[in-house]
Amino acid sequence: MNSNNSLSEEENKVLKHVRYVREFHAHLFAYAISLILIFAINLMTTPQYLWAMWVLIGWGFGVMAHGTAVFVKYSFFGPRWEKEQVEKILGKKI
Repeated sequence: MNSNNSLSEEENKVLKHVRYVREFHAHLFAYAISLILIFAINLMTTPQYLWAMWVLIGWGFGVMAHGTAVFVKYSFFGPRWEKEQVEKILGKKI
């Protein structure tokens, strides 16, 4: 891409979002490949105990949180919530 200086604010925002999506996909790919290797090691060394499930669950929560941060538009404590709280305290719409 060219210099970000020649892009509008909206274009910079979209470019930033696309980078976040790319980073999420890289994270998801690393998760999948790593789990394949970890499960292979687990099954070759101690097949009677699937300790790799703990990695799957723990890292899976991280991937899920990353995906939520990238793809979910509404944040519980985001700007909309802040505005609603200010309006509630002031007793009027702003």
